[in-house]
Amino acid sequence: MSAAVISEDFIKGPAYALVIGISDYHFGKYPGDELKANEFAKLKCAAKDAMDFADFLKNNGMIEYNVEPLIDKEATLRNIKSKLGILAQKCRQSELGDKKAMVVVFFSGHGMVDDAGSHYLLPYEAEASDLFGTALRHQEFQSYLDQLHTDRRVVFLDACHSGTGREPNAKGGEQGYSPTAELGAGAGLYTIASCTGGQLSYEGAKNGIFTEHLLKLLRCEDPSAIPKEDIDITDLYPVLKRKVLEAAKGKQMPTFNAEGESTGIILAINQQFRDQRIKKAKDAAAEQARIDKETAEAKKRFLEDVCGRLAINSTPQKRVISRQLRTYVESGVRNGYPEVFQLFEDLFEMFLVDSLAGNYSDLLVDEYLTASKQPKSSKESRSQSPSKANDGFAPVIQQATPLNPVKPAAPISSLVPPAEPSVRRQLARADQDYILAEIGSVIEFGPENNSIRDLLSKPITAEEFSQQLDIIKKKADPRTGAITQEVARRFEEKWANADVIQTQTVSNILGVIRG
Repeated sequence: MSAAVISEDFIKGPAYALVIGISDYHFGKYPGDELKANEFAKLKCAAKDAMDFADFLKNNGMIEYNVEPLIDKEATLRNIKSKLGILAQKCRQSELGDKKAMVVVFFSGHGMVDDAGSHYLLPYEAEASDLFGTALRHQEFQSYLDQLHTDRRVVFLDACHSGTGREPNAKGGEQGYSPTAELGAGAGLYTIASCTGGQLSYEGAKNGIFTEHLLKLLRCEDPSAIPKEDIDITDLYPVLKRKVLEAAKGKQMPTFNAEGESTGIILAINQQFRDQRIKKAKDAAAEQARIDKETAEAKKRFLEDVCGRLAINSTPQKRVISRQLRTYVESGVRNGYPEVFQLFEDLFEMFLVDSLAGNYSDLLVDEYLTASKQPKSSKESRSQSPSKANDGFAPVIQQATPLNPVKPAAPISSLVPPAEPSVRRQLARADQDYILAEIGSVIEFGPENNSIRDLLSKPITAEEFSQQLDIIKKKADPRTGAITQEVARRFEEKWANADVIQTQTVSNILGVIRG
């Protein structure tokens, strides 16, 4: 199985190929036969070179119907010109669609030079005695290539362009010529020819020596030959040149018109190197997932330790801090002051390296108070009755039993004095958190929480708050109803020092809230 595979990043965009191979020329003779003036030796492998190269393209990135083979009798001069014209039309269509096409032209067959020194590619019906009238002159071939409006044109020539084509198993004769000297001069046109001036292009057992090693490299039969995943034409040439030189014992050396320049034209994929990259990426992802899982588990342990330390802290804001940290660790949402979460992360990093000693929860409390612009002294509870256990501010929530029924709580309006009933004040964010700290652990996601939070976020009078809180309490169960009394007490404590916003009548204010 070929190591070069189809992939989204292989060819990129539309791709077309014209693949020409001629072994059985109309005026060709088998080696050893006497040649007339218009004849030359038939080739053994040129047709198979083209068919093998076309198969590679079809199986490695190109759509089958975009690969046009012209083999033996089909490779007439007329057909070659016609197919090059169709390629030009397709390139123009791709250009209008804002997608540059990739075009590959492959030729395996005879190349010859006439008495005037002009160089030709020989189609099926070419006559050695009339190259001008029956063969494809290089200048004409170049003009067709120039009409391919794309900067991704690759030409492979497994042909000699030096002489009479009379030597067995060789594509040409003795006069010197370098095909890349005339071809491949345009922008975005890259030509690799099978030999240089004064050399022949030899055939092997099944393919031409040049085509044989070209296909081996493109198929990545030796994955280590070009140790890259994406094989660019400039990666291909130096290795191909070395392989052909070795196989031809120094008699044949391929030439390239852009040696050393990166073209960005990917001709094949080295699957072994791709598999190695994919495996490396998967292993790295698995390792990162393991680290992330262990880190998440460690952070949860750290969170429990922090919350346990906060539970015995004397600050009234401890529930707010604990709740916000839990939300952050569980969902990644930062509801509150970013400085607190950053300190939590910094402490966690220290925790990972070495277990932290001391009540470091004090650092989080201080950071919260600083961020919320509250005096540090406020972290001391205003009431620390032993009956409230470790929570210096939470009321005792009575549970109803046959011997101890829950007594109806007093109306909230009786707990909030109606002094200055029409004075509207705006509570600070930190004061809102403080008032809500108690209800958060009991009804954090309930409608009472949302209603009270919404109420506290608006400029409000004491009378308005007591009336609205009474309404909320009537809808709540006994347990949460008891908590609303604590909310009322905290409101009274914070509201008296809140900023005055404006003064309106109670009726107008209630109308605004209810409306």
